[in-house]
Amino acid sequence: MDVVIFEGKGVSLNDFYQSKHWTHRQKLKKKYNAIFRNLFKEFNIGRYEKFEITIYYNSRLDPDNVIGLEKVFTDTLNKYNHIEDDNKKYYKGVSVYPCEQFKSDTYVIFIHHAN
Repeated sequence: MDVVIFEGKGVSLNDFYQSKHWTHRQKLKKKYNAIFRNLFKEFNIGRYEKFEITIYYNSRLDPDNVIGLEKVFTDTLNKYNHIEDDNKKYYKGVSVYPCEQFKSDTYVIFIHHAN
């Protein structure tokens, strides 16, 4: 199991849908891709074949909107070969839990090996 702690404004699912223009989505993906790439190095993230993601967070986002952040996180794991792939053969599940004990705009993301 690995853990990544991200402190900052999270990208929401709504952020992706607010603009219908693909360049807006590309800019968001590029920004968070760079953030997560640096965090993967900082937290020495390993490689996973089958995996699950668990996110605990405190922000203005509803749990369903955290999926925007999770999507970019998982795509970045895939881009830098930390996972085999993000399809259902390898990605076995995601759970998202609000945690008001954290300071605002904090996301604690666990990557678990799965069967």
